[in-house]
Amino acid sequence: MKNQWLIRTPRKLFFVAAASYEEKQTWIEHMEDCRFRLLQGGNRRPGSTFAVTWIPDQAATICMRCYNKFTVTQRRHHCRKWCFVVCSSCSKYRAVVRHIHTTKRLRVCCMCHLSLLSIGETGLDEDGVEGSIEEEEAEDQVEDHDISEWMDSQMDSL
Repeated sequence: MKNQWLIRTPRKLFFVAAASYEEKQTWIEHMEDCRFRLLQGGNRRPGSTFAVTWIPDQAATICMRCYNKFTVTQRRHHCRKWCFVVCSSCSKYRAVVRHIHTTKRLRVCCMCHLSLLSIGETGLDEDGVEGSIEEEEAEDQVEDHDISEWMDSQMDSL
């Protein structure tokens, strides 16, 4: 679509479209002016943490953690920390993702949960209990898969 642009905030990321190039420029200038005036007060600084781009459901045929195939009964979920598309087994944890919400525990994948635990960001699982047998089992089974590895597996299946 023509005349669209991306707006990124710590909590959300979305595209906006205007009817014309001129309208787009007017909106962008207005938003930049508002941002400047907000920051000019001195009490605020520009943020450096932004919401990450969600991988569309249609782009993922397998879980990006365990590589199990998605089916009608094996639904897709998004990890709120890095937005990987994962199955319910790999996203059963909840953690505070501070740039999205300072107190609410959100769905995260097993890798992000373990990462947050290691830096002391969360110590609670879905039931609010510190440490669990499921968590210990997940630690033993988790491998360090990154997005490029997942993308390579997708290219091989084409």
